[in-house]
Amino acid sequence: MQRWARLIAIIAASLAVEVARAEAPTSLPEPLLTAETEFAIPFTTDGPAQLGSRVQLYVSADRGESWHFYADDLPGKGSFVFRAPHSGEFWFLVRLVNAQGRAVDDEPLTPAMRVIVAPKPSATAIVSKTSCAQMPLGVRSRAVNSRSFELDYGLAGEEERPVTRVTLWWTADAGQTWQAYGIDDDQRSPMRLAVGNDGLFGFWLVSERGTSRDRAPRSGDTPQIWVNVDTQPPQVAIATAELRNSAQGEELVVRWDWTDEQWAEGSAAVWCAASPAGPWTKLTDHQPHKGGHACRIGQLPTSVDSAAYLRLTATDAAGNQTTFTTSEPVMLPARTNDATRAAASTARTARWYQMLR
Repeated sequence: MQRWARLIAIIAASLAVEVARAEAPTSLPEPLLTAETEFAIPFTTDGPAQLGSRVQLYVSADRGESWHFYADDLPGKGSFVFRAPHSGEFWFLVRLVNAQGRAVDDEPLTPAMRVIVAPKPSATAIVSKTSCAQMPLGVRSRAVNSRSFELDYGLAGEEERPVTRVTLWWTADAGQTWQAYGIDDDQRSPMRLAVGNDGLFGFWLVSERGTSRDRAPRSGDTPQIWVNVDTQPPQVAIATAELRNSAQGEELVVRWDWTDEQWAEGSAAVWCAASPAGPWTKLTDHQPHKGGHACRIGQLPTSVDSAAYLRLTATDAAGNQTTFTTSEPVMLPARTNDATRAAASTARTARWYQMLR
């Protein structure tokens, strides 16, 4: 019967541990993550231990290139306490030796557990290198206008198997490389995050349910969640305001320029007033940004007669808003609004009535 001691993934702060061999392993277990530098590594042995036998713990801090004896103890002790000298990735293996210090089994040692000791990074260390243009086609990001925000998430099967731990990973380069962000303290959505710059961030959640655990992200994995951090208001300006004739009558056509990475998801509203001091009348509510708006002259407010100042309010996908007001008015033609036309029609009717009497 094989007598190797087995590591059990029950660690004080949810760590990533694995047992490795001195040679390059063909496959590795998924890493666990902890922010703690001291944690327990429980173990058990198969079958009754021989008199005088001991369990030895070995550690590698260079991904299996070299192994160092860390501690030994009696098989019945049940666990080791490991104190990490620094943050980073640690591999662990244990073996059972007899009273003469010889391994009970001469099979090659293979990695069993990996532990990533990673205190939660500061916001300044979370820096994006990508933009929305690098997202896959058909994928949309969540836009936020603060570098500190809450990440909402959902986990399948929560009702059947309660989640015991949620670990968040992040990528700054659209999934080419991944780093551990930290553990959600209450294992419930949302999770509060802070990042160091504007840009596109990708996130991946790893949930644990007892001894079952989702896999951690690998290089090339597409993020489960995309968040575009945008704290800058859109750059907008009214480019032209001109009159044109249409089938509906004479119109005022306002066109604007909009510079923003996610301009297609923004919205805009147009206002007009007889003077820069207002009062301002809204010509159109916030609508999906299309670059322009046409308004019939007869629909302009009665307070705006021969000239109109224009104002544009633009809101981007993240909620940042910009207001642009023209410094010069747009000259309007003489017009007859609906009320005037109605009054004129009433007057004509009265005259005809007088003539027919």
